[in-house]
Amino acid sequence: MYIPLEAKQMEEWARKIVEAYMSWYVFFVGGNIAVLGWIHTRRVKADETVMKIIVAIFALLNFGGIISSVTIMVYLYYVVDQPLFVVIVVCGTANTLVLVALLVAWSWVYLKRTFRRPVAEW
Repeated sequence: MYIPLEAKQMEEWARKIVEAYMSWYVFFVGGNIAVLGWIHTRRVKADETVMKIIVAIFALLNFGGIISSVTIMVYLYYVVDQPLFVVIVVCGTANTLVLVALLVAWSWVYLKRTFRRPVAEW
């Protein structure tokens, strides 16, 4: 049975969702940048297949992050008052753009990078 939440409860849930999302986002973007840096600064040769799988996983995770970011913005549109929603849209759009940039970076790495030779030999 569906029990509608009061406005105050909806506001609290929206706040928790934003807090959890932003915590995840900061960790996720930091992890993306750390792994991108690790891939491009290694001096050892790596197995091409294993590295392409790692890169593909991160690209797919970024794609999922883009979808979740847009979904959360749409959900909060119906829950949060309009003045606060403007702030959420600006932050959500910035988050989505960074995730798109990371997806493009991972896609470029997947398509162009040769993992069998160090970056210094490029």
